[in-house]
Amino acid sequence: FSLLWQPATAGQGFALTHTNPTASHRTWDDPAYWQTGKKIDGTPGQEDSTAFDTDGDGQPDQVEGMGGSDARSPASRFEIRLISQLPDGSVQLIFPAAAGRAYELQQSVDAVTWQFASQLTASPVAYEAVIILPPLPASGPFFRITTRGSSE
Repeated sequence: FSLLWQPATAGQGFALTHTNPTASHRTWDDPAYWQTGKKIDGTPGQEDSTAFDTDGDGQPDQVEGMGGSDARSPASRFEIRLISQLPDGSVQLIFPAAAGRAYELQQSVDAVTWQFASQLTASPVAYEAVIILPPLPASGPFFRITTRGSSE
């Protein structure tokens, strides 16, 4: 076991759950068999459903935990919080971030086909992350942030 397997389980209120409870005990030391629980504070003795939304903000607890927002606060969602154009024409994006988590920014002109735009790993004490892009066309693309977990 390592706290780096699923950083949202390291003191942020999410349980570390096995992806296949009936698998051999030999899988217990393999990070590929573990995931972040889907409900803040866990679900002891119950099914770990993806539908839990503790704060009622429309985002499942698991999405918020993986992304870096607070699943206990309806004011905190995993989404790009601010997109602003800087004086030099570059574009700044700010979003919530979990410490040490790797993020990828993608952009699209039609919100269907997505392309890589930038990536970053949040600092060890991150609560939000900032990405600055070079100047963009006037029509501007759509953006989305993805994360797959720890950068390790």
